[in-house]
Amino acid sequence: MRIPTNVTTGYRPLRKAYSLAGAALALTLTACDGDTLEGIQGDLEDGIEVNVSTNDDGNVVVSLIEDDDNAADDDNTAAPAPVATSEPGSFQVTFTNLTQGQPMTPPVVALHDPSVHLFQVGEVSSDAIQVIAEMGNNAPLVEFAVANPSVVSAAGVAGDAPFGPGGQVTLNLTTTEEGQVFSAVNMLICTNDGISGVDSIALPAGTDPVVVLARPYDAGTRINQNNSYSFFPPPCRTNAEGALIDVAEAPLESPRQAIGAHAGQLNIANTPLGSNWNFATTDDVLMIEIVRTDSAVADGGDSTPEAPATTSVTVSLTNTSDSQPMTPPVVVLHNAPDADNGVRLFEGGQPASDPIIAIAENGNNTPLVELLESLEGGPVSTFALGFADPSAPGPLLPGNTATVDLNLESEDQVMSIVSMVVCTNDGFSGADSHTLSADASETFTLPIYDAGSETNVLTLNYWVPPCSPDGASENITDDENGSITLHPGQSGSENPVFDFEAGTGLLEVTITRN
Repeated sequence: MRIPTNVTTGYRPLRKAYSLAGAALALTLTACDGDTLEGIQGDLEDGIEVNVSTNDDGNVVVSLIEDDDNAADDDNTAAPAPVATSEPGSFQVTFTNLTQGQPMTPPVVALHDPSVHLFQVGEVSSDAIQVIAEMGNNAPLVEFAVANPSVVSAAGVAGDAPFGPGGQVTLNLTTTEEGQVFSAVNMLICTNDGISGVDSIALPAGTDPVVVLARPYDAGTRINQNNSYSFFPPPCRTNAEGALIDVAEAPLESPRQAIGAHAGQLNIANTPLGSNWNFATTDDVLMIEIVRTDSAVADGGDSTPEAPATTSVTVSLTNTSDSQPMTPPVVVLHNAPDADNGVRLFEGGQPASDPIIAIAENGNNTPLVELLESLEGGPVSTFALGFADPSAPGPLLPGNTATVDLNLESEDQVMSIVSMVVCTNDGFSGADSHTLSADASETFTLPIYDAGSETNVLTLNYWVPPCSPDGASENITDDENGSITLHPGQSGSENPVFDFEAGTGLLEVTITRN
């Protein structure tokens, strides 16, 4: 999974895009003794274009238009005016679920004229958005998009499997028309009517990707019910044993409310998994990365070049932590999960396999290595273990770098990586089916996952060596029987050098094409 350490965008993201520009916000002020039009105007902060006049009642009317450089940076309620991409082309779009435990439906995506909207913040949801927000049913919106002559490319199929925390969905879209923009929308499944997405954003004009961090929205169709998970759709309505419970429908909003910032969801009751579905209104829940794949057009050329004749890649893995050791990373090239004869090592929102649990709990790579050996020549083309010093194999210690060379059989192959964060109960860092960039080199930092197999305990004698003081402890505690999620972080352990915050990345990866 690619999570940039510095997200750079060519536009203001939806969640950061409110401005007074175009709104002509008018404030009516009553003039007091000694006030003058010039004095009021001089008192206003720099960066505001001010139109000052008086009305028939003698009141001072100040119309403010905010300079874009001083626009507020933390709003979730209005979209920027789209800057349409002038050149047509082909684009790869990758969605990453950034939540701790929320499964998401595959997004409906479209390239379209700026006059068309899949959804709009501040406007009432269409019926097609309602069925996505309440039931995760993409079909009506896909039908609308495909039938609309202003939409040149659309995707999103009802019935596709959800993607969980840390999981990714990748789509390829092409437009032969100028001036197209991009929109996407999907459901936060364990909610009453929560969605995320973007409305009419510019496509990348050059080789630099466009990256958006999107926040949660409330579709305004159902009254949020945080007191019981029985109001949520499957797969949220299951008890601790996995049995489906009776459904109850959340009351409808009457009248239907406009789409706006989600109020957040906290303290879901009646379920051991409820806390995983919580999020705040200010959380980034979805990362969207758009990469232009017709590089010759992006560079101003006349034709798309052939794919690079890459025969191998060099993968460098650096432990960037101050004190956390990591097990030798397992690096794998394999068929994409959605391909014929595809494979996936792990998936956010799904239970961890036994080989992943063996790594996450005890740093034992052997079961996964044996599995990969059995799959070589089929869905797995090659794999390797990364050691800082191959002559003395051991953990990847803070500051150390391991390097492996892998033969690349096809541009359709993807890469997965797994390494235990040793001083945890069941924490690991990894990449799930990462799509290789067409660039000569790419660098990204991997997140830390919780395997969901063992209850997190901050007492050192529950951790494996070298974390425990006596060097002979066993990390045996209560089974969690959960799913893989982004790690909630750990704070307050007996040795705080092993602590880290949620969202921290400790393993930096650089992939170089040879």
